[in-house]
Amino acid sequence: MAVTHQMIQYRLNPDGTVPDFLCREGIGGVFLKYDPTTPAPQDHIMFGLSEYAVTAETPGIVGILTTKTELTAYLNEVLAGATQPNPEDPQGEPIPVDISAQVEWAWGIYKAKNGL
Repeated sequence: MAVTHQMIQYRLNPDGTVPDFLCREGIGGVFLKYDPTTPAPQDHIMFGLSEYAVTAETPGIVGILTTKTELTAYLNEVLAGATQPNPEDPQGEPIPVDISAQVEWAWGIYKAKNGL
């Protein structure tokens, strides 16, 4: 079965708008990675699903992840040391982001959108 909605790393358009290739009913604009070598509004690499097949040459595409292993590696890099509010005590100390849970969340949406 062909994959329509690819896992992508992308940047916003030069004017700061969301690229047309981004899947509006999936994942987009999450797991940001700051890139100090690129001026705003394109100074973050984001993760999302594409609406249609893209290539590495598609403007705005930084990378295409094709496996759960690649997704895991990317999220380990981006989320290492990240924290989030503690759902049991939102006003208390933040807790580490559960990277494996984020991988499963993103992978599950990817599979569902592609009927896998």
